[in-house]
Amino acid sequence: MAGEWIKVRTNLWNDPRISQLCDLTEVTKPAVIGALYWLWASADEHTQDGYMPGLSVKAIDRETGIAGFGAALVSIDWILDTPGGITLIRFEEHNGASAKSRAQTARRVANHKSGGKVTLDSDDGNAPSVTEALPERYPAVSTALPREEKNKELLKPLSSDDDVRKCPVGTLVDLYHELMPLNPRVKVVGDDRKRAIRARWREAAGLSCKPFGYRTKAEGLAAWRQFFEVCAESNFLTGKAPATPGKAPFIADIDFLFSPGGFAKTLENKYHRDAA
Repeated sequence: MAGEWIKVRTNLWNDPRISQLCDLTEVTKPAVIGALYWLWASADEHTQDGYMPGLSVKAIDRETGIAGFGAALVSIDWILDTPGGITLIRFEEHNGASAKSRAQTARRVANHKSGGKVTLDSDDGNAPSVTEALPERYPAVSTALPREEKNKELLKPLSSDDDVRKCPVGTLVDLYHELMPLNPRVKVVGDDRKRAIRARWREAAGLSCKPFGYRTKAEGLAAWRQFFEVCAESNFLTGKAPATPGKAPFIADIDFLFSPGGFAKTLENKYHRDAA
């Protein structure tokens, strides 16, 4: 029976994000790559879309033996953490069933063109292996296979634009500017701000309180629009509340609203008790 396989890039060792994971967890590259192999292999065995219900970031730490590894993966946007489990971001592109099919087809066509040999393992281990390149008397196959794969790609539903896992950072900043025009404007959207916005986007998607708890990007943007509308009605958040003697009035900026504490207190109406 043929063994299962997953795609692993040959230049993974030199990926800057591997070094970032090492810095965040204070372990070596071999340890990080070994932990990633376990995670990717487990996902390949148990899921087709990258979603692994029941697996938490703490469970990832426990299985890999690396403290903080799950949280580190979240921070570099390799996994999405939700109350029901974790999702490997862009899993289908790299290791889903369709990705395997594309990889096998590419290898088969490349070997046919070069006249070389290739052995292709089937997903279930029962299909015969191809050991010789296709004879030259069947040249049409070399063009038919890519065309077939292209047609499959065209038939896929165009739903990626509404994927809740992809945080629309720029659109959220635009909503903040539109609905809170009196508050400090964002001039630079650096990496720290992007990480904070993505973290709150993920957190809000998993909440069960209004207006949050969304499954699509469209629902998420509608929820954040409502959030900013409520914020704009707060005298405290917009700098209209009486200031403490000797101090300037407080006015919330985007960093405050997307910080863990600022977001939680704003959502709990600590600054706008009349808002629902």
